[in-house]
Amino acid sequence: TLYGELEVSKNLLQSDINANVRAFRPGFLLIHPQQTKTLLNLGYEFSSSNTACDVLSNFPFYLHEYQDFDAPLTNLLEIPLTNSDVVRDYVLDSLNYPTLVNTWKNVYLKNHANHAPTTLLIHPTKNFKFLAEQSFISQLPGGVVYKTIEGFGDYWKKRALVNLFNCSLFFTGV
Repeated sequence: TLYGELEVSKNLLQSDINANVRAFRPGFLLIHPQQTKTLLNLGYEFSSSNTACDVLSNFPFYLHEYQDFDAPLTNLLEIPLTNSDVVRDYVLDSLNYPTLVNTWKNVYLKNHANHAPTTLLIHPTKNFKFLAEQSFISQLPGGVVYKTIEGFGDYWKKRALVNLFNCSLFFTGV
């Protein structure tokens, strides 16, 4: 069933609409013990299977082959989710979404103050969710860079290639 969920949906999207599927997020953020290895076998590059609260970080990181710190690291980049349109004990609707948008904005501002990325998960099932996303984006400061999960993952992988310890620094004066 794991291959069914990870491979069939990817193949359908790639064959039916010519999508280039490189990222995966499991329903309900449920993680199968063999999920990382299966994602790697199927050619996925990015995963958003964890919330920032669960992993205690907003920053992307490379997953271990299985859920054990002694397991080998993989090249599958986990991009933790920060904000979502699904909140425990809160049913988002067309009347109350501004309250949740305000929460998203406050989280963003705190992350921004710490130079941390913020990710937003929106389930495109209702028009007001699109309006919530637009409202959130319109309230952010100028100069904010928006990326898809794949775009951010590509940036983060390139960023990881920079080795600051091998850079030559030149100082003038004493």
